[in-house]
Amino acid sequence: MEDQTKSVLVVGFNTRPLALSLKNAGYDVYAVDFFGDLDLYPSVVDSLILIKELETDYGTIKGTYSKLLSEFTVQMLKKYPRIDYLIIGSGLDDSYEERKAIINEIKKKNYRIKSLNNDVETIENARNIEYIHNLLKFHNFKVPLTISYIDFGNNKGKIQFPLILKKSKSAGGLNIYKISTYEELSTLIKNFGSDGFNQNDWLIQEYIEGIPISCTVISNGKE
Repeated sequence: MEDQTKSVLVVGFNTRPLALSLKNAGYDVYAVDFFGDLDLYPSVVDSLILIKELETDYGTIKGTYSKLLSEFTVQMLKKYPRIDYLIIGSGLDDSYEERKAIINEIKKKNYRIKSLNNDVETIENARNIEYIHNLLKFHNFKVPLTISYIDFGNNKGKIQFPLILKKSKSAGGLNIYKISTYEELSTLIKNFGSDGFNQNDWLIQEYIEGIPISCTVISNGKE
């Protein structure tokens, strides 16, 4: 009798939690991962680990790891062309060209694998904070007042201290700062240096005191 177990390839910076959940759900799991934590291996049939394959570390390839994740994914597809599903996790969040390269390779080689990810246009919208805020406000959700850093000088008094300085695109709680005074803001920006602070990449946001929480929203397109 033919084995009906479905297989899935997971790709990301840290695939361990996803790989474990999929294994527990009965899937044969393959992984392309950055770190290759020891507790990843019991959950996967096979894996390609960036820092292991390249004998390097995060500091050396932090600017190119998205491209490398894409290239290693193509390698894994060549090795296992009959994998059923593809799930891309964190690590390729804003790497739209790398995502397209993976999908184009699947189409070019006519692999049977089915991508379970959102299309690139949907991901771009989801990563656009202005788009998300407008969508939430349209549905009567309250969101903190947010302006671009470039516009902050022309809107002094519109957002009072303390306030939040944050990157327009970030993940994992990184690059988010609570600022109490203008002097503190100036000092922080000076410490970034000219190469580390691009005004176009940052936002000023109203600070609202409360309980910090995170949530994941899953949709099938209808619900």
